[in-house]
Amino acid sequence: MKSLEKASMRMSNLIIFTGIGGKFCFCIFFFTCQVQMGTIRQIQTQSMDTGNEITVLTIQCNVGAQRYWGNRGGELPLDLAIYSPSHYPLFAPPGSQVTKYHPKLPKWRKELNQGSQCDCLDSVHKWYTCHVIATDEISDAVRVNYDDWGDKYDEWISREAKTKQEENDQRITIICVGGVYGLTDDLDPTVDDEDDPVDENTFAIYRVLLYLYYLFLKYGVGDLGHTSFHLIAVLNEFGRAGGFDLLIRRLNNHKPCMPVKNIRFILSTLSKSVNALTRQTYQKYILPLHQHVCGALESMSDVELRELKKEFMTKIVEAMEDLLRRGKSPIEIAQFSETFQLTMALRRLTSQSIERRVNGVQYISFVCQNVRKGYISHSFKFTTVEFLSKWIEETKLLQLLFGPNSHPQLMKQATDILRFMCIENVLTMDHLSVIWSALERAAQKLDDVDNELQTICKIIDDIASHLNVDHFEFLFSKFEKLSAKELTEHHLQLMKDLMRNMYMKTITNESAERIANVLWNLVQDETCANEKLETQAQNLLKEVLSAYCSKEFRLKILVKCVDNLSEHKSVVSSLHVLERVIDIYPLSTEVGEQPDRWGVVQYLDKEFSMMKKFFEDIKYFKEQATAKAKAIRDSREQKEMDEEYFSIINQMKDSKCIYLEEIKQRLEFLDLLLNKSNIRLKKDHIDIIWDIMVVNCLTPQEREEVFKWFQKVMDGFEYKSLEDGIPEHLFVNKFLRDILPEWLSLPAYESFEKFFLFVNQSKGNIQMVENGKAFFVANYNELIGVDYLWQIILHAREEGVCQKAIVFLNMICNRLNSDLKQQIAVIRKSTLDRSMKELAQATASYKTNPKIETRDRCLRVLNLIHQFLNITESRGLGKYRPHNALSRGKKLQLTIFDRVTFRGYSKPPQFTLTIYENDTLWDLRYAIATKLNRLPEVVQLFSRIKLDDTKNSYTIASLGIRDRSNVHASLSDEESKRVPLVTSTNPPQLVERTKAALEYIFKLYAKNPDGTMSLNDMRDYIIACGAGESSASKTRIQTIFSTHGSMEDKLDVNGFFDFYRLAAVERPEHVWNDLVVFKFRYDLKSAEEVKKEEEMLDCDQEALPRYILAHESKVTH
Repeated sequence: MKSLEKASMRMSNLIIFTGIGGKFCFCIFFFTCQVQMGTIRQIQTQSMDTGNEITVLTIQCNVGAQRYWGNRGGELPLDLAIYSPSHYPLFAPPGSQVTKYHPKLPKWRKELNQGSQCDCLDSVHKWYTCHVIATDEISDAVRVNYDDWGDKYDEWISREAKTKQEENDQRITIICVGGVYGLTDDLDPTVDDEDDPVDENTFAIYRVLLYLYYLFLKYGVGDLGHTSFHLIAVLNEFGRAGGFDLLIRRLNNHKPCMPVKNIRFILSTLSKSVNALTRQTYQKYILPLHQHVCGALESMSDVELRELKKEFMTKIVEAMEDLLRRGKSPIEIAQFSETFQLTMALRRLTSQSIERRVNGVQYISFVCQNVRKGYISHSFKFTTVEFLSKWIEETKLLQLLFGPNSHPQLMKQATDILRFMCIENVLTMDHLSVIWSALERAAQKLDDVDNELQTICKIIDDIASHLNVDHFEFLFSKFEKLSAKELTEHHLQLMKDLMRNMYMKTITNESAERIANVLWNLVQDETCANEKLETQAQNLLKEVLSAYCSKEFRLKILVKCVDNLSEHKSVVSSLHVLERVIDIYPLSTEVGEQPDRWGVVQYLDKEFSMMKKFFEDIKYFKEQATAKAKAIRDSREQKEMDEEYFSIINQMKDSKCIYLEEIKQRLEFLDLLLNKSNIRLKKDHIDIIWDIMVVNCLTPQEREEVFKWFQKVMDGFEYKSLEDGIPEHLFVNKFLRDILPEWLSLPAYESFEKFFLFVNQSKGNIQMVENGKAFFVANYNELIGVDYLWQIILHAREEGVCQKAIVFLNMICNRLNSDLKQQIAVIRKSTLDRSMKELAQATASYKTNPKIETRDRCLRVLNLIHQFLNITESRGLGKYRPHNALSRGKKLQLTIFDRVTFRGYSKPPQFTLTIYENDTLWDLRYAIATKLNRLPEVVQLFSRIKLDDTKNSYTIASLGIRDRSNVHASLSDEESKRVPLVTSTNPPQLVERTKAALEYIFKLYAKNPDGTMSLNDMRDYIIACGAGESSASKTRIQTIFSTHGSMEDKLDVNGFFDFYRLAAVERPEHVWNDLVVFKFRYDLKSAEEVKKEEEMLDCDQEALPRYILAHESKVTH
């Protein structure tokens, strides 16, 4: 029963029957809006769950969708319905209601009778000729027979069906058997209203809507091919009540205008029932309706127009097109629709609502983008390029978009409009003037929160590829007239982009030269441009000159910079430009190509005396600054040069930069020249810098900047930035004589160290490791500057300087070459003699004059002695012990965690080590290193704290290590200490220490009588390095021999060097792995060499400073 109830709900009907076989009709007003007719075939009585009985009818419908859809041969489907007395009013005698509500049909459809000819479209969308063989007036249907087809294909078709056309109406030759392919969409949905009534009280009639009927039929919704007769009644009643007249009057009443939502819903409703209206109603009210709607929308106030959203506008236009489609041609509809939308877009553009204004310009942009496109979704039937161009000009659209009352959001949408105008060649100079005026207004705003200037510049850049030469000429002429105060970073960026596009148009460099001149003028001091804008102009100038079209202007700009040096104007800016333009040139070039950086610098110096003019400018600048400083000092009441005075001098300005910045920029440029050329500073150059900026510096900060520059020069001494003899002259004749140790700042001291090492190395007193990280004293007695170093320790005012000097002096006294083995005791004794002498003098001075300065001298000497003892005892005290450790003390059992050979994340292996509490840390380090087969210097120890090398002379007990303590052993970071294997030359070559190490290894395996390696020798060596059998194959070894030597069966030491030279360049880690196998340290010292050094330090325990202090009465007294 539940399925039966569902069936009854689906039909939404109850039936009164007159007996089996009786005909009836029933109504579906609210769901299908149809009157149907059928025949009762069976009556049943069934019980429901509630206990009541109902009557169920089996009905065969004779009219409706089920009657005709997919029903060939006349078979009629059956359906079920429930009978109930409460539904008696829904039924009527057969045919009485069906014929009453037949829709109005075209004349040719009404006259279809037996024998009539017509065309029919079958279910596979093919047209066939056919003739009527029977009619059914009650169901308003005809039965057709397809020509040349059998009777079994005959079928009933409603007179309303769109699948039927007047014969040969398709204007094609009918092929009866095969049919002709076609779609109902191809048929014009016209309304046959010739016979419409002209009664003034009839406004709508019940007629078939062919284009809707087929849609419903297609999806099986039901036979709804015509408008509901209830809607017809409503439309007639609406018209009789004066509704259409009132609608027109309301649309014409603009105070206030009809709301947008009301207009939308009214038009939408009318558009769905427009074909039901009589011809008289349509022509009188509907055809003129679009004019009234347009008038209402155009007359809306800005407040009312806010409701005209984009989606509302789209719906209104679609509805109006539907209303006009019945009486207007497609081109007429397109003309109204497209011009109306442009008009409304313009109206929205002039409103006060930014959202509506944006909607308006978006639509215009859409039209401009698609006016030439041919695909249906974006095509325009009426609007042409000519029409749109004329409309833009007549409406003064650009004045609206870029006028004073515009907004950046509107301008952003105008890009496609301008692009259209450029493509169609209708963008004139007047149009560009409008845009430029907007750009000028935006640039004058003090607070451009909406980024209007950036927006306009972006718009011009976006259309730049479509501009012609005249447009570019106009824009560049405008840029050239702008003053520095008017130019902004957005102007500069736009100029660069325009240059690129103009070059693509003209293939000339005129634009590049003009922009380069504008940028050059902007970076001059007299323009007074702000620092940020000037920096951007310098960077953009570099970008402009980097372009291929600007190659010939680079040298012109460089010469202008040199000329500025000689004229002492815009010097800092010129130096910045020089640096940037020189960077454009490549580091190296092939023969015949443009010059490289070094070549350009040399050319400027040779042809235009750049270096001479640069140093002349330094002297001129310092003379002017000194005069200004004197005037400032004379104007002050306090004549002392205190920090306030120095601050005033550092901040004084003669151009765009403050004094201290001018000094920095000149030194940085000089450093740039030295790094990018082979120019070497002469004695005159160094004397100018020293005398002007060091000896006669106006502020201490100026002197520090110079010393920082000296550090840079000496850091890269291998580049030979100074002529031969200049470092010694500068160090001996300038530094040691002119600079008082007590005034030495940290940058000055660091410069002192650089000069000390460089000069003494050049004299042969010091040997530097290849990378400059370490040094060894080769001739202690001839060292230059040691006395000055002592004065720094004793008298420097900055404590940081003093501490660095103490460390440096200890390094000098202890990093001794192996040739000084016999002099170790003498050198240490002389150091202690000097220390004790200075201590005695400082103590005496403090007694007579107890000041902080004299006290600090005592403390500094004691600190020096303390560090000296720690460094010399870094490998322990041998058999000598301090008084507090004369006995070895208590035995300790320590657990050592081996993190040297272990690389995992789990618990490392461990072992137990016995040591005594009065043993030194060096003893512990040495014992652990021996156990792990490592050098003591590379083993790091941790026990709650890091036990570094400076504590090697401390006893175990003093370090807080107790019995059963844990000590972790790991390797120090050797990689950061590694010296280079090859030189920095091109091509790289092995350094001497690398050669010495490799030669030592080579001799271990070279067994041939002539001192060469055989194939077997090389094989043994490769396996000893830890490589596998595959790496030691005969083929590979022969390849090595033939590549790096002259024979395939043996290799000499030079071939061995060449093999490792290439490996050191490409695979340095592999080379280090091989060196470690043969126990070479990070500094390329072998284990034997390190052992000899230890023996040299440990063999004579009487050379220990502690012993000397304890036994030499002359020293202690």
